[in-house]
Amino acid sequence: MTDYRPTLYHQPLSLDCARVRRELKSRTIEVQLKDVLLSRKHRAELARLLEGAPMVPCLVLADTVIAGKDAILRYLRLRYRR
Repeated sequence: MTDYRPTLYHQPLSLDCARVRRELKSRTIEVQLKDVLLSRKHRAELARLLEGAPMVPCLVLADTVIAGKDAILRYLRLRYRR
């Protein structure tokens, strides 16, 4: 079965990643978490998506890739207004 939830590539101890995870949780947005620190596979996926060096946090929604804390938070505030 295909998982259609947004995917967040992250590192558990990164403050920027923690901020994005908190924002997603506060907006009750379910995401699939992919840890690039522990998984070589996830790191390689992210490098392919970003065409180079992996950058976290990185949010993937269908065919949209948003990299960096500020860009992700801006997107969430515009797309999921309260």
